[in-house]
Amino acid sequence: MEKEQEILEKAREMFMTYGLRSITMDDLAREIGISKKTLYQHYKDKADLIKKIVHLEVEKMTKLMESIFLSGENTIDRMIKINKLMIEMKKNTPKNVQFDLEKYYPDIAEEINEKTENKMFKAIKQNHEIGIKEGLIRNDLDTNIIAVLQLCRSNYSNKFTELLPEYDDEKILNEIFEYHIRGIATPKGIEYFQKNYSKK
Repeated sequence: MEKEQEILEKAREMFMTYGLRSITMDDLAREIGISKKTLYQHYKDKADLIKKIVHLEVEKMTKLMESIFLSGENTIDRMIKINKLMIEMKKNTPKNVQFDLEKYYPDIAEEINEKTENKMFKAIKQNHEIGIKEGLIRNDLDTNIIAVLQLCRSNYSNKFTELLPEYDDEKILNEIFEYHIRGIATPKGIEYFQKNYSKK
């Protein structure tokens, strides 16, 4: 178990530095100081190793998001924290890693999306329903549609940065977030948002 943890940590570090495609199992075995045979005792191939790492990363981020959704703060506060978390995730994930995953390992990318979308949809919908009770979120909007919209904002954030290469990721995500909040919040929610949200 300790050896597997070492392999995962080193592989994650190398993939995040050089991308998924450029690192081979030979490179990993050499860097970790084990034989390729030992590496294959833990993982059947490179895709299997990548899948394990991606699942662990998603699990870590999902737990962070769930802890925010379960916090005692109000809906606007939780959404501000989720937005900050998304920005940090974006900053800490090199573009070539996301590109490699979607292009060369589409089955893994699709599996991850399916695994997380249902959980996140339920959490977002519940958060909005709480916000309605708090008087911070408008009650004339369909929470199912708004939850899907927020998921799309997260899942397609790479497309925004691709279409707007002259802007940094944080600027784009913050602008989209503010646009979203101002569309779904009540006057009371917008007032609270303006007092408590900073793009800095």
